[in-house]
Amino acid sequence: MATRPTAVALTVAGSDSGGGAGIQADLKTFAALGVYGVSAITAVTAQHTYGIAMIQALTIFNTQTMHASIAGHVIPENPFFSTFLPGFLSPDTVQGVIALNTEITRQARMVAYVNDFWLLTGIAAVLLPLVFLLRKPKPSQGAQEPIVEVGA
Repeated sequence: MATRPTAVALTVAGSDSGGGAGIQADLKTFAALGVYGVSAITAVTAQHTYGIAMIQALTIFNTQTMHASIAGHVIPENPFFSTFLPGFLSPDTVQGVIALNTEITRQARMVAYVNDFWLLTGIAAVLLPLVFLLRKPKPSQGAQEPIVEVGA
């Protein structure tokens, strides 16, 4: 008995963490129509931006703090600075100052991201055991099960 080949459909879209749009909705539609769905994700979204805004603000603050700290060590009196600094990073020219500031900013961002990663890792490690304390609530003895209608 020969089997009929399954139709394949490709969707190229962004991801939606809520499942109501994007790749998730397309794949649900394909499954409902009996089509094998394949996908290419172009973007990932987040539904709640409060945490993202907090992390962004934290990273910006840490970048500014690290920039000030690193720039405080880049002075002509520093023997390492005067000996090992490449010529294109010379503070005597405008291009040198711009290149030096760009390098300091790059290093400050890197340190800030690493520090933020460790902070969030620590927070996750502290909060993860709380997941094991979550339990499904027990139904009360006199409560009825909700009536759910399937179909239209």
